[in-house]
Amino acid sequence: MALPLDTFKWQSGTVVCLVSKPDSVVIEVEVDRNAIGQEILDKVCTSIGTIEKDYFGLQFYGPKREPLWLNLRNRITNKISGQSPFRLRLRAKYFVEPHYLIQETTRYLFYLQLKQDLLDGRLEIPIEKFSTVLAFAAQAELGDLTLDVPTAEVFEAYAALCTSDEENQALYSGELIKVHSSHLLLRGMTKSSAIAKFLAEVAALPTYGTESYHLKLETSSPPSVSTTRSANSPVVNRRYQIGVILRIGPNGIEVLGEDNQEIKIIPFKAVQLATHSGKMLDIHVYQDDSSITTINFRTVSESHSNALYRIITEMLAFYTWDTVHSSVMHQHSLDFKGHFLALFRPNDSDMGKQYVFDIQRTSREVYDNARRTLYRKQQKLQSAQNQIAASSNPESSDMISEELEVLQERLTLISDALTCRVCLDNEIDSAFIPCGHQVCCKFCAERCQQCPVCRQQIQEALTVFLPVTKDFVNNGVSNPEPCDVQTCDVEPCDVVEPTRTAHCANHEMQIAV
Repeated sequence: MALPLDTFKWQSGTVVCLVSKPDSVVIEVEVDRNAIGQEILDKVCTSIGTIEKDYFGLQFYGPKREPLWLNLRNRITNKISGQSPFRLRLRAKYFVEPHYLIQETTRYLFYLQLKQDLLDGRLEIPIEKFSTVLAFAAQAELGDLTLDVPTAEVFEAYAALCTSDEENQALYSGELIKVHSSHLLLRGMTKSSAIAKFLAEVAALPTYGTESYHLKLETSSPPSVSTTRSANSPVVNRRYQIGVILRIGPNGIEVLGEDNQEIKIIPFKAVQLATHSGKMLDIHVYQDDSSITTINFRTVSESHSNALYRIITEMLAFYTWDTVHSSVMHQHSLDFKGHFLALFRPNDSDMGKQYVFDIQRTSREVYDNARRTLYRKQQKLQSAQNQIAASSNPESSDMISEELEVLQERLTLISDALTCRVCLDNEIDSAFIPCGHQVCCKFCAERCQQCPVCRQQIQEALTVFLPVTKDFVNNGVSNPEPCDVQTCDVEPCDVVEPTRTAHCANHEMQIAV
C-alpha cells in the first residue's frame, strides 16, 4: 500500500527524506524538490557533526530490492521513484585505514557500520582473531566488567554482538570464554580507544570495506558437470553462465564462486576500464604480457549493471588516482529536457545534465581537505573569541551564550585534530624526519619505524610544539612565550600553518619537507 502523498509539502516545493544511520537512528531531512543528493548528505553530516563527508554516501533500494548508491550530483526526484518521504541509508562508501580518520565522530560511524556488517555476516573474521575483535567491541559497548566470573548476562551480551547466521554462531559460540578473558584484560580502556583498536584489527581483514554482489559470469568453458559428447558431434561455440559473487573493496575486485571459493582476484591497478550495456558488465583487465582480456558479467537488471559500473570506476579513482580525471568528473548524459533546451540554448551547458559519477575527491584529497577545513575553523574560532572578548554589552549576553555553545562544538573538532592518530589519547608533539608528517605523540613516535601516513622510513622523531595545543583548546592554557631571538641559536622564521611547523626549545622554525 502506497504512503499518502503530503500534498502541502509537494505543492510548496519540498520533499522529506528519512535517512537511517548504521545504528538504525533515523534523521529527517527536508530539502527542495529540485535538490541534488549532495544537499541531503550535507545536512545529515552537519546534524551528526562530521566534516569528513566524502567517505560516505546514500543508498536506496532498486526495483528488485538491490541496494544502489544514489548519485549525489543529480536531482533525487529523477532517480528515486515513489512518493515522499524518500527512505535512504547513510553508509560508508569508501573505507580507508583508520589512522586517516581525523574526527572521533567519523570513527564511530565506521565502527557502527562494521559492527552491523559483523551481525549480518558480511564481515568475515578468522576464528583466531574473533576473541580479540569481539573483546574490543564488548569494551566499547559494555565498558569494564565488574566481576571476574562470567555470568549468563555477559554471555548474552557477547552473543548479541556475534553474527546472526546460525552456522557461524555455532562456530563462534565456543570462543565466548576466550572473549571474556580478553575483555577482562581491557579494564580501564576508554570507549574511544576501544573503538580505535577495533577498527585497527578489522582493517587488517580481507573483507574490510567490501561489498558483495551476486552476478552471472559468462565463460566459454562449461560448468564442471560430467557430460558425455559423441566424437562425431559438432563443436559449437557456446557461452555458459556461472553464478558468482563479485566482491569489491579497497584492494580491488575478487570473483568468488557461490561456495565462496576464490576464482580470480583483480587489483585495481590491473583494471584498464569498465563498461556496461544493458544488463551486461564488462571489465577490461591487463595481463602479465601487457595484453588486455575482457571479463563479462550479467546482472539482474540494467540499473544494477549501471550501479556496478559506477562503483568500480569510482573506487578505482578514489584508491589509485592522485586526483579525479576530468573525463570522469564531467562525464554526463542529457535527459529530454536537456536535449530540448540544447536546441535553443546551446551555451547553457548545465541544463538537463545527468552526471554519471559523483566522486569529486580521491583518498589523498579527502584527507588533505579535512585537515584544511579544521584549520580554517580554528582561524574562525580565534576570530570569534576575539570578538566575544571585545564585546561588553550586557544586552547581548543571551546571544553570547548561544555563540559559546557553537564554539564549544568547534573546539571539540579542533581537539580531535590535535590528538595522536595512534593512541588517540595524547597530544601530537612529534614530527617525523625526513617526511615532516606530524601525526603521533612522542611515546607512539618512539615505537614507529615507518611514517603511518607516507610509509617512509623514519630517521628521526623531532619534538614539536604546535601553535595551538589541546590544553589551549580545552582549558585556555596558552603556549609559553617565545624566547629572545638574541639568546637563541635558531634563526627565527615566518609563521606558517600548524601542520608544517616545528619548534626549538622556545620558538618555532620551519621544517624542510
